[in-house]
Amino acid sequence: MYSLTLRENIALSNIEQIHDTESIVHTACLSGLEDFYTLSGKGIDINLTRDFDDEGYQPSGGQWQKIAISRAFFRNAGVIILDEPSSALDPEAEHFVYQSFQKICREKSGLLISHRLSFVSLVDKIILLQNGNVIGLGTHDELIQKNLYYSEMYHMQADRYLKYSKEEGL
Repeated sequence: MYSLTLRENIALSNIEQIHDTESIVHTACLSGLEDFYTLSGKGIDINLTRDFDDEGYQPSGGQWQKIAISRAFFRNAGVIILDEPSSALDPEAEHFVYQSFQKICREKSGLLISHRLSFVSLVDKIILLQNGNVIGLGTHDELIQKNLYYSEMYHMQADRYLKYSKEEGL
């Protein structure tokens, strides 16, 4: 979380492209920040935090998460690594970020580290770790069928959503 503009926060990963407004805006949109910078009136040049600008904008935790994800996407590296990218996001934003990650990784390699199993069906291969050891390797469907630990974890998380939906009458 840097007390810089949105442009600068995103471009930190590829500083040579800091003036490539089109790419920065595209990357911000991929990460779900479009409303954030369009509503500000200052676009991507809005100052983040009020540390050096009394009129700066203080992003929420989820917005900072999206900014960090934008930075990773803007780097345009051959491998994208996201570690718990949805930890501060609401379910809608989480879904959007995972869809964007999937789109970006069509032409790259991606590594997604997460304890949330709600979007694991999006990945090609899952490496299941327990206490630093690999205890499962495969697709979601393969692990559901062949790995009791994975299956139990997945259903534990899924059951929580199903229980909530039933209680709320959804």
